[in-house]
Amino acid sequence: MRKTLLVLVVLLGLSFNLKAQNVTKPTLKKGDIMLNANIAVGLGAYFGASGDYVWLDNLGGGAISSGVYSVFSPVWGFSTGVQTDYHYMFGKLDTYAGMQIGYSFPWTPNSGEKVEVKMKGSVAYNMHLGGRYYFTPNFGTSLEFGFGTNGFSKLGLTYKF
Repeated sequence: MRKTLLVLVVLLGLSFNLKAQNVTKPTLKKGDIMLNANIAVGLGAYFGASGDYVWLDNLGGGAISSGVYSVFSPVWGFSTGVQTDYHYMFGKLDTYAGMQIGYSFPWTPNSGEKVEVKMKGSVAYNMHLGGRYYFTPNFGTSLEFGFGTNGFSKLGLTYKF
């Protein structure tokens, strides 16, 4: 019984120590810029790009970034806007949750080959959860799930500098 209790106390102490090391050595720091390219599926398939700037770090062991995004779909049109995320690092894994708000510009195909872009669009919003795994200090892959105007899941690449 005493040996079991001792083992549990040691494991608990190690887990607190490992967590403290992640908090004191964040992989994301103020001034970092991340460029992302992705392919997504949701209400149709689309291609996207975004850029994030980390403007606050060491907030509860995490960091906050803000940036811009654009998505293009041959089916429904394109959307662009701003986003913000809260990041929490687990070694090389950057987990994050955030939201986007922007504007969607839909288009509709006419009877011929011509596509008409409707400048009368709508507000687009999304909330998302995701993660980036960095293979090197600057290059990684991402997976994200979200819901909102264009519910989606996306897979992409990230470059951080």
